[in-house]
Amino acid sequence: CSLVSRTPGDCDLHLAVDVGSRYTRSLRLTYLFDEKGGPVAEPDLAVRLYLDARVAEVMAWAECHRHPALNEIARGLGQEINRRWARNMVLSKWLDFLLDNGHTYAVAGP
Repeated sequence: CSLVSRTPGDCDLHLAVDVGSRYTRSLRLTYLFDEKGGPVAEPDLAVRLYLDARVAEVMAWAECHRHPALNEIARGLGQEINRRWARNMVLSKWLDFLLDNGHTYAVAGP
């Protein structure tokens, strides 16, 4: 399932939901930027939702980013726990930003 959230004053937000289990879902959340070589997804977060616990965890993100602040975060982390913490902080702050800018998705019922 792929969805796009459009809101004035911000880029289109792309959400791709992968198949999950009864308790989890995996998704990708990104902006797509038009570049000469084709669309570029950034920040392109792969997120796992734990439905029973109502939490989310960033499982992966791009190794190289166009935005200098994201590159700085990615370069400055050595230990796995620090990398996980930073990725999840980026998700938390980005979700706050997206909500403040009015991004939503309308999902049809079963």
